[in-house]
Amino acid sequence: MNGIIGMTRLLLDTELTEQQHGYADAVAQSGEALLAIINDILDYSKIEAGKLALQERPFNLIETVEQACELLAARAVERDIAIGVTFAPEVPEFLCGDAGRLRQVILNLGGNAIKFTDRGGVMIAVSVTFKSEAGVVLLFEVKDTGIGIAAEVQDKLFEEFSQVDSGSTRRYGGTGLGLAISRRIVQRMKGQIGVESALDQGSTFWFMIDLALDPTATEPPLAADALAGRNILLCEENATAREIIRCSLTALGATVRDFATAHEAHDALAQAEGNGETTDAALIDGALPQNTITALGAALRNSPAGRDCRLVLLLAVDQHARLEPYRENRFDYYLVRPIRRRTLVQVLTGARDDEGEWLDPRLSTDIATKVEEDTTTAPPVRVLLAEDNRINQLLAEALLSRLGLDTECVENGRQALEAVEKGNFALVLMDVNMPVVDGLQATRNICALKSAKSAIPIIAMTASAMDEDRQRCAAAGMNDYISKPVEEGELQRLISQWTDIPPIDAKAS
Repeated sequence: MNGIIGMTRLLLDTELTEQQHGYADAVAQSGEALLAIINDILDYSKIEAGKLALQERPFNLIETVEQACELLAARAVERDIAIGVTFAPEVPEFLCGDAGRLRQVILNLGGNAIKFTDRGGVMIAVSVTFKSEAGVVLLFEVKDTGIGIAAEVQDKLFEEFSQVDSGSTRRYGGTGLGLAISRRIVQRMKGQIGVESALDQGSTFWFMIDLALDPTATEPPLAADALAGRNILLCEENATAREIIRCSLTALGATVRDFATAHEAHDALAQAEGNGETTDAALIDGALPQNTITALGAALRNSPAGRDCRLVLLLAVDQHARLEPYRENRFDYYLVRPIRRRTLVQVLTGARDDEGEWLDPRLSTDIATKVEEDTTTAPPVRVLLAEDNRINQLLAEALLSRLGLDTECVENGRQALEAVEKGNFALVLMDVNMPVVDGLQATRNICALKSAKSAIPIIAMTASAMDEDRQRCAAAGMNDYISKPVEEGELQRLISQWTDIPPIDAKAS
């Protein structure tokens, strides 16, 4: 599956005829559908065998939920619907529990919601139902504007291999295991899960779990009133997207006036001018026609009510190409949806780091120019890839090349050790199952070296899906773990996390 899906994704990024692209895309979608079925069956088998182990570790709740939402964003864009997450002001940031399993439940419920929603969108809402000095009971709600579910079949939804109706498998796909797995995980967390829905009125899947507060957290949480006193104008056509952003802003203390059309926003601006009110920032839907966006921006700049406001463009993940026309119209910032809470605050408050650099995305080309200048003078960063399968080698080499990295390949653990001793690498990508010497023993050998090379970051690459496999990798001395099929974004994140290599726009390279 790693070879089929990975190489097909690379093929889709090459120059193809429309017919060839359609065929390759069908292969990719079929492979991903098969992979989803395999993963569901593996998870279910693991649960049935009593192998579902929960890890009790400190984690950042806000980041965990936002990351899950970002993973779902591409699928939402494909269906032309909105997706985002909101947090009630009292939701704590640092907790103890199993972040991976929590993310899995959110992905299952969110993916299910996207699958059955053709218009509107999906909102993931997190709130508190009870809080003590030691812990908190959290309510997670995944709300969609989809087809809804008849009352008589709702009790069967969380049963194994269950579908909403007999035609669901043919029309929407899936194994009917996702909700059953989610129920088992939530029950294992000593929580509850359920659904509220009606036909043609959307659905809300919810679950409640009890988590302990992290007593060791030292990083200060984002202030609940971080946007207090700021007047924000929001113009967003999609009702679900508008609700998500409005809730996020008000939860942080901002005063929000939200509108579905630019005409309504113009009227409100005139009214605000008459009342002597000011606007600190305007968030404008990037899906609106260009002339509508620029006209609204000009109206704000020319009005006493919005002369000094920040103009912020709201973009989907596939809309970066739309930035250029707005550079000359004084749109200083943009936000890519789904919007992270801290990024929202940084853009609206103009937060800077200790060196005075902007922390938020700007429409200026200065940063891109600086990166290009730096990479032309620096030598290529080298990565060692230990992988015995030739197709997996080709795939990993291609992904690393797209990230601007130089790769040396070896086929077993003994060669990996020899390469580390002789070469100079920033990172090792280590397959676990290899001939001669496997990846685990090779890692132990590298860690035992009597030189600074013993500390080289090693990331495991394996298709093994069990928690025990991750534990074996960590016990051998591996720093992290990436599952096959390898996702380019996840690979880039891990490389940036464990080395000094900055994040790179793979498509720009």
